Amino acid sequence: MTTYTATCDRVPYDTIAASRDRISDNVRLVARQSGEFKLDVYLAPEKAVELARGILHLAGDPVATDGRPLRVGDRVEITKYREWTSELEGKTGTLLEIDTDCIPYRVQFDNSDDWEWAAEVRRIPDANTTSPDPAETQRESFVMDAKRLLDGTTHDGADIVRVAAFLAGN
Repeated sequence: MTTYTATCDRVPYDTIAASRDRISDNVRLVARQSGEFKLDVYLAPEKAVELARGILHLAGDPVATDGRPLRVGDRVEITKYREWTSELEGKTGTLLEIDTDCIPYRVQFDNSDDWEWAAEVRRIPDANTTSPDPAETQRESFVMDAKRLLDGTTHDGADIVRVAAFLAGN
């Protein structure tokens, strides 16, 4: 059984580990403090995927709702402009930059030299391109995410396939 463990930067004996529960097929998270068991949480696969995407976003690696990371050059729609105003929500354009602060997306508006920072965006289809096969795109996205998550670990191709299947909820 594959287990993914993260070690706390401040206290090296504090960890959180994720693995697939063989009985329920849920994802099991186990927290340890000073090496001692503290808590375990069982998540349905879709909830684990949602949590993983949220963690990637918090870590500065934003993932779109379709599972593919947002990239500079993507066509996007502003879904949340600021906490206190929605004046630019619904505007579309090209993603110019992704930062790590609370307003991370710099969007250049369609047919304009104007741009603005936005709190949240979503990828939208580019009107000038044909859409790829969604199933193939999603599979590719899961494999790329798995490679990124396993970067810096000793792993083989089978591990990448298992992580991709985990991300897909399988």
